[in-house]
Amino acid sequence: MRNHAHLREEPVIQILSDALRLPVSLYEGERCLLSLPEKLPCAACLLGGPGPLEGLKPVRGQACRPQYLESPYNEKFLYFEWGAEYVLLLGAFATEPPEDRDAYRLIRSLRLSTADYPSLLRYYRSLPVVDEARLFSLGQLLALLFDGAQPAPLPGAALTPARRERVSFPSGGADNAPLFSHPPFRLEQEIVRQIISGDRPNARRTLAEINALPRATLARDPIRSLKNSLICSCALFTRAAIAGGVSSEDAFALSDACIQSLEGTDDPAAMEALEEPMMLSFIDLVDSQAQRSLSPVTRAAIRHIDGHLADRISLASIAQAVYIHPSYLSRRFKLDTGDVISAFIQKRRISEAKHFIRYTNDSISQIASFFQFCSQSHFIQVFKRFTGVTPQAYRDAEAGGR
Repeated sequence: MRNHAHLREEPVIQILSDALRLPVSLYEGERCLLSLPEKLPCAACLLGGPGPLEGLKPVRGQACRPQYLESPYNEKFLYFEWGAEYVLLLGAFATEPPEDRDAYRLIRSLRLSTADYPSLLRYYRSLPVVDEARLFSLGQLLALLFDGAQPAPLPGAALTPARRERVSFPSGGADNAPLFSHPPFRLEQEIVRQIISGDRPNARRTLAEINALPRATLARDPIRSLKNSLICSCALFTRAAIAGGVSSEDAFALSDACIQSLEGTDDPAAMEALEEPMMLSFIDLVDSQAQRSLSPVTRAAIRHIDGHLADRISLASIAQAVYIHPSYLSRRFKLDTGDVISAFIQKRRISEAKHFIRYTNDSISQIASFFQFCSQSHFIQVFKRFTGVTPQAYRDAEAGGR
């Protein structure tokens, strides 16, 4: 495999694609020579942008060293340079099964059009899932096939999880960086559980344990890398707060404020000092919600509603999702929130619709349809009931205030 000419042969790419069960592309510089499937799907292409390579930020000049990369659309790729000319790109794929709400969060956070939601939803549902252990093995396989410099493991010397945590892929710096340079998943799960339950002392301890580990290198500039790492922490805290019953509107508002604070300083010590107060602020939101005596059933129902605002949902579908009889759910929900479920859904949808009215150029009718209103006139009527103004008046006012 050391002769570069072999890479130009389609059978080699076909064998890789069939064996790995992943999309595989071969690039010469920035030019795609071969790809399987021929029309390689990626989120950027669906949105009318360039191919996947242009959206990634690999460290150049790392021949035969696998790089684990993530696109701006949360897709994962395995990037592998061979020599000075060729690049093998495996992916896109996910490292855990995507949820439908991930596509919604993406169009919201990137301020995309609601028209992009159906195609992105289908795309994310189709992504192959490659867990981190398999991804590590794929990188090792490429290094062995195309370089041969690394010795093959001895029979029976399979990597245990503990050993795998110590294995590194070479990175762009002088030192090696872990392939998966983020906290162990168990710690992320623990801190999410502690935020949901409002367990401040243990959340602080878990955060300290996470911060005792090396931070991920997420950009070449150290300041940008630290900001990106802290923004990732903010995203984790936001999801945990929503899972704890906080409305998505309140959680995202706090998230936006935290990110603005992070972006407002370039002092590393000041940025790191913001992380614990940021986490505690999300716990405060959860505590505030819990004080309203929401039952676990109602919290689960709200989480399901917030994850499916762009889908058709009903009392029956929510009850099925939370494993509760519809009649009991209806009574419990009204007792906890003061709203019947249908009114609560409308309120949530109007809250989210305000974001798309403000930050996209989608028509009012398009936004109404996206949030499952039967007509534009019905949407306008409900919007005015909750906000006091029409959607167009709200858009005009927000545009004038920018």
